[in-house]
Amino acid sequence: MKAFEELRIVPQEVWDAAQMEIEKRRRRTRVSGNSQSARRSKHLLSGLMHFGSCGHPYVKVGKSRFGCREARKHACENRATIAQCLVEGRTFKQLKHLLLAPELIQNFEQEFHAEMQQLEGEDTVSALKSTERRLVAIQKARRSIMTAIEHGADFAAYSARDIELIAETKALEARLADLKARQAAKARPTPDIPALFAQAVDELEVLLGSPDTVAQANEHLSALIRSVTLTPDPREEGGLAIDIKADLTTLRAATGIGSDT
Repeated sequence: MKAFEELRIVPQEVWDAAQMEIEKRRRRTRVSGNSQSARRSKHLLSGLMHFGSCGHPYVKVGKSRFGCREARKHACENRATIAQCLVEGRTFKQLKHLLLAPELIQNFEQEFHAEMQQLEGEDTVSALKSTERRLVAIQKARRSIMTAIEHGADFAAYSARDIELIAETKALEARLADLKARQAAKARPTPDIPALFAQAVDELEVLLGSPDTVAQANEHLSALIRSVTLTPDPREEGGLAIDIKADLTTLRAATGIGSDT
């Protein structure tokens, strides 16, 4: 499947890191023959977990387990702990359920089609040509400056103008890349948006679990989730029930739906 800018639900630099992590995990799995060897090992839910009865944070109490902070001080009767992989997996499962809600996908698809209609109305071909012409003119002007300096002209007299031309060159190159991407998007067939969105959410789990991006992942997860509450429940896996409170406004904004009412 091809990538579509309109389907982005996390910043590009973090998404790129996730794709690199996916490939690294695939390589590790091929080498070890065991997908568990590629699992995450760092704290993802920092600052989000709390015990439902006393309201105090759940913190690391071992290499890979969490427990109530006050229980360690004998100020809380809750002695239940939970494995890191279990609490992270169950938390993301609930978040994934929210992200794949039909309302979010339907509205996201509407936003996608609105963006494509806007693209169809843009004359990207003419914009590309004019941008390329201006870029060529600037490159010619900079060559003229360099030639003048080589023939004895004072560089100080040209330095300010050269700095301006360099800045304009960078801006034009960025615009050129954007126009090319938009032109390519117009030429693509209409994608299966629900499938692509589901794929993006699946790969988001890899991003959230990457040791290389755990700090960024925690930052973005904290924007989506207000809190993760744990309460004792022998019926639940690990003996603890997990309830997440999501920020619906952020979820809607992340999927292009707008403000919550």
